[in-house]
Formats: sequence, C-alpha cells, structure tokens
Amino acid sequence: AVSVPFIKTTFSHIALLHNVIQNLSLQKTLPQQFSEQMFFACLSIFSTHRGFMFLLFRCINSVALKVRYIICSSPSRAWRVKDISNSLYMSESLLKRKLQEEKVSFSQILLDIRMHNARQLISSKLSVNQIAIRCGYASTPYFISVFREYFGITPHQMMINQSGFIESRIAIK
Repeated sequence: AVSVPFIKTTFSHIALLHNVIQNLSLQKTLPQQFSEQMFFACLSIFSTHRGFMFLLFRCINSVALKVRYIICSSPSRAWRVKDISNSLYMSESLLKRKLQEEKVSFSQILLDIRMHNARQLISSKLSVNQIAIRCGYASTPYFISVFREYFGITPHQMMINQSGFIESRIAIK
C-alpha cells in the first residue's frame, strides 16, 4: 500500500459546507466567478497550515510558474539559473530545456518579475535608487536603462504620469 500524505484541518462551518455542496450538485454549469470564489475560499481554509504552500508548489506542473514563484519570494536577490535549478533539484541544462519547451527563458521571467515589481513600487514614495535596489539592480543607471527599454519611458516619467493621473482624479472629485 502506498501512503499518500494529506493535509487535514477542522472546519467550523459544516452547515455552510453542506449547503454549498448541495447547491453545486444541483447546478449543471457554474458561473466562472463563482467557481473561482469557491476555489479561493477552499484554499483559504488551509492557507495557515504549515505544509500547505509546499503542497501547492508541488502541484504546479509548469516549470516556468515554479521559477516565477521562487523569484517572487525574493525579487531583490541576484538570481542565477544555478540558484533556481538547485531549488528545483534539477540541472541547469534541464531547467533551461524545460523553460524552452514552455517558450520562455530564465532571463525573461526574471525581467518580467523585476519590471512588474518596479511598476508597483513606482506609485510608492521610494526613490528610483531604492526601487532599483528592491528590484535586484545594483546599478541605478542600468535599472533606468532596462526600465526604459521595457516600458518605453523612464521610471521618473512614469512617476510623473502616475502622480498627474492621481492629481487629475482628485480634481474631478
């Protein structure tokens, strides 16, 4: 017999759970939004369990998503392919090949995450230098160059655009 590990938790709203299951069994098709809400509600029940994130991570089939998850855990870190391959218990060449099969590269994933992080930080009161550091760039001029190539404008220009948008929204009210 094979032992399969499970995560168990107590659920204090049994009547609610029975009601949801009964309603689900009556419906042939469910609205997408309801399905998503139920999925996340079920996930939230287990979210505080110690092994839950590890279990979820093991369920992800996409290597690219696993790489994204690892990088997102510490976006300011100077990530290398070797770091990720070690985390995934595979060779660098196998990692690169699996990413290539998914039509993405390590450098593209890293860039996308860093630029997404930078875009979110632009709306904060941090300086461009602080944003660069939080996004894993040791050189602010290099960060500005990469940002401009990725978005078509500099971080400072984006800050001005966002603050102008916020000011115009305030003026409308």
